[in-house]
Amino acid sequence: MAQILYTSGIHVHLDHLDRLLAAAGELGVDAVMVGGDLVPTKEWSLSASIKPQRRWIGDVLFPRLVIHRRKFPGMSFFLDFGNDDLMANRWMLEEKDRKYFTLIHRELVPVDNNCALAGYMFVPPTPFKLKDWEKADCADRPDLDGDIRRRGSKTETGVERPYKLKLSHGTIEDDLVQLTEILEKPPWQEQSFLFVSHDPPLNTALDCLFDGRHVGSLAIRRFIEHWGPTGRLLAGFHGHIYESPWVSGRVYDRIAGVPCLNVGQKAGQLRALFFDSKDIENSTRLVTVLDEGHEYKISLSELSILP
Repeated sequence: MAQILYTSGIHVHLDHLDRLLAAAGELGVDAVMVGGDLVPTKEWSLSASIKPQRRWIGDVLFPRLVIHRRKFPGMSFFLDFGNDDLMANRWMLEEKDRKYFTLIHRELVPVDNNCALAGYMFVPPTPFKLKDWEKADCADRPDLDGDIRRRGSKTETGVERPYKLKLSHGTIEDDLVQLTEILEKPPWQEQSFLFVSHDPPLNTALDCLFDGRHVGSLAIRRFIEHWGPTGRLLAGFHGHIYESPWVSGRVYDRIAGVPCLNVGQKAGQLRALFFDSKDIENSTRLVTVLDEGHEYKISLSELSILP
């Protein structure tokens, strides 16, 4: 089994990538997982943000990972974009996939000989303009009404174009049914796995806005409820609703026996989770990384993930 460092939302501060790499190196983990929201640069409009985000990926992310992998050649990276990252630039990640890191969206990839990782990055509709990573949640609960924005923009063609969310464009639940089908076929049909989804499951301690509303995904919850009783799904790792731990008072919850975690995120310090995939129940620790002069202070605190 593997020792793993997980986080999401490193986009909230320019130094979070360096903080993450420092923690990974000091802890000597086997793998790093980043569950979306990578790119910290954002301008006044989506169109104006495409080139700055592209520069950060090419001039910061890639060189930092190359240097880190030279120092720690056995360390694996699993990552992908989240709903704040522009699809216009994902081709850059695709070119380096399986070289600098492994992309995880709608993928099933081995972490070690005994454990795989299933990834999913789409989120249900939000009030925000960028729609690159949004879909209706479920056919019976599409989340296309209420406090959301149906008309916005997509950038997947490389430029910003108008877009309107529609149920006919498919749902998160449709995608997770396809992922389930892969998990039920060779060579994965008996493999234990971790689930990294950018959005947290609905009605948990992980999906609370500051006003107390639960805005997670029902489809993701149903996916976990389906796999929990099989014993194959070891844990779920989430992000997106970064304020939730401070609203609910917890970074964890449990669905169908499966521990699910959202560590939240802050600009002033990186927050992450350290765990051993062999014993997630007892090994998980909250990791915080603070700047102290020209060095980083990396702290681990115990975290019981039992209710």
